[in-house]
Amino acid sequence: MIRALTAISLLFFLTFSTLWVRSYFVSEIFQRNKTSLDGQTVHRGQWNIASGHGGIFINRSISSGPQQGDQPTVSGASWQRSRLTENDYGGNFFERTGQTRRMGFGYAHSTGGEAPKSLTRTSMVFPYALPVVFCGCISWVLTSLAIRRPERKIVKSTEFADNSYLEKAA
Repeated sequence: MIRALTAISLLFFLTFSTLWVRSYFVSEIFQRNKTSLDGQTVHRGQWNIASGHGGIFINRSISSGPQQGDQPTVSGASWQRSRLTENDYGGNFFERTGQTRRMGFGYAHSTGGEAPKSLTRTSMVFPYALPVVFCGCISWVLTSLAIRRPERKIVKSTEFADNSYLEKAA
């Protein structure tokens, strides 16, 4: 069991390390939009995950409002990936929402709107170093547990004529 957990944590460590290095060369955003109609109310949900220059930005937005004639009322929920032309830190997306980050980290939750419209937004940003260090530490601890050798037990045996030396050493 420990060996399987060690392998999984090492896999996550290598994955996040690779993504961290890659983020300095390629910035991209993954988006998922879903629109549904409930009576005369349109519900929109959106996920944004941006990666760039050593940081990860995650945003979840949910909005509700009355149906309007020119807007689509139902859409599928598939992920779309886009490469960004400028290679910025993922936290810059966070700051564009009007929030500030400290030492690369940030969290914000807001609820707004007046009836019948509403908007709920949750955003967070963190450097890739966070999951890399976390997974690396977990891997190190699990590896040290997996390779620890059990203590040797000395058992008296009838196969040997003289077992008295075992009693003197103990």
